Amino acid sequence: MKFKQALRELFIIKQSKTFNERINQKFYSSLLYLPKLFFDSRKVGDFVARLNDTQRIQSVIRQLITNTVTDILSILISIVFLWYYSWKLSILCLIISPAIFYFIFRFNKHIIDNQKRVMEAYSNNEANYIDSIRGIEAIKGFSKQNLFLKKNQVIFGNFQNKIYDLGKLNLKISLYSGIALVFILLGILSISSHSVLNNEIKVGELMAIIGISSSLLISITNLALATIPIQEARVAFERMFEYSSLDKEKINGIKILFKF
Repeated sequence: MKFKQALRELFIIKQSKTFNERINQKFYSSLLYLPKLFFDSRKVGDFVARLNDTQRIQSVIRQLITNTVTDILSILISIVFLWYYSWKLSILCLIISPAIFYFIFRFNKHIIDNQKRVMEAYSNNEANYIDSIRGIEAIKGFSKQNLFLKKNQVIFGNFQNKIYDLGKLNLKISLYSGIALVFILLGILSISSHSVLNNEIKVGELMAIIGISSSLLISITNLALATIPIQEARVAFERMFEYSSLDKEKINGIKILFKF
């Protein structure tokens, strides 16, 4: 077990290294070939924040490799065992699964909008820190520390508010999905109890069905909720390579030779 875990961690570390190197090279090379006027209208903190978005993408990939794969295997195994005990309940769970995914998907647009606001606020906060430090000589020279302190409070407060709004949305989705999961389990318990009363299954099989169904539905819910970090990685990826679609600086021209 320890060897399997160590092997998985080694794979994740290696994948993280190669992925970060590729995405950093792609983003940085796209950035360097943009026109000089483009940099004059942007803040350094914005570039740094977008480059740091690789950590968000990498965390999602790590989650997909570990938790999501485990949930998929758990769903497949649970369905096989549930089919063995009661094919009716197995079909019922298969029918319910798309409904859970659809319920989570309804929040998709709200999730993307809130994640974009969080990343934009983070970018502004990063830019404010860097610009303040770079201009510390002028700030102290004109004794404007209080002005920039208030500015920082506003920008950082806005950043925290966006994080708070996104957290509330994630909590709302988790709460609603949890309530739905409870009602589904109650329905499965009712059907299974009715089968026990009709001598279709035994009490021991009832307990096994409840345990398997609970594990199955939890894995299905986790798999549906995995769309939240995936959307976050998608937004981060789009923000990183937003500059790649811009026209690059023209470097073709006449080569001038100097003779001495």
